[in-house]
Amino acid sequence: MSQESSNRMDALLPAEMAAKAEELGVKKANMDAITMFALAVLAGAFIALGAVFATTVAAGAAGSLSYWFVYLRKVNEVTKSSTKTRKNENTKN
Repeated sequence: MSQESSNRMDALLPAEMAAKAEELGVKKANMDAITMFALAVLAGAFIALGAVFATTVAAGAAGSLSYWFVYLRKVNEVTKSSTKTRKNENTKN
């Protein structure tokens, strides 16, 4: 297998990273409509799966699932409470 594969992870310096980001941005901007539409549908599907997972965990199914789901539910609760606190602080000003 070639080490010059275009799918490998690179540790780039900031200037190289900017050039790489520009190159990939141009490549994505020049993508044909069918490919872009397919990637948009797939992105939406992955977001929907994440939302279903988060809703399942937040709704209380964590009692019948593994330990990690319980942990994620607690993280979700902490995140929601910190968001509420920030909203309350912003409305006081």
